[in-house]
Amino acid sequence: MKIIALEGIDGAGKSTLLPELVSYLDHVLPNTEVMGAAEFQSPLGKDLMERLPTLTPQEKVLWFAADRCSTLEALDLRRAGESLVVWDRYTASAFAYRSADAEILGLDESKLLSYVREVNSIFPPPILSLYIDVPIDVSLRRQADSQDLRYLQAAASAIPESSQVVTMKLRP
Repeated sequence: MKIIALEGIDGAGKSTLLPELVSYLDHVLPNTEVMGAAEFQSPLGKDLMERLPTLTPQEKVLWFAADRCSTLEALDLRRAGESLVVWDRYTASAFAYRSADAEILGLDESKLLSYVREVNSIFPPPILSLYIDVPIDVSLRRQADSQDLRYLQAAASAIPESSQVVTMKLRP
């Protein structure tokens, strides 16, 4: 199984792009099973969504990892031959949002991100991460349950830079 991660702050357009990208890749890769996956898709994820506002950053790391494990397990059961999963938020988001938590809550960022790294080391790395970069004001307009401006800015500035990350800047 290979993974392409769609990353970006809330309201960037990941969930909108996911089915289109899955459909396109399914068409151009006829011998590959192409599937979509997202946070909160497993039964654990649905519970996480309800608990999220009350969790500590360390608890969020574990809950998101458990949700990711559950989703991967379900995908493996469906897997037939070569497969590609396009994932709406994967491990880079774990780093970005916990970095934002550290900044907002005044926590030791290096310690928290070390914990994030250790917990997420069990997951296969994506072959490609696509970071959808939208202005914060666009993100806020697109969300009914708007996040704090400062939190979104902190998360956006924490997206890891690497040769495997392709940034797409989208403007309204």
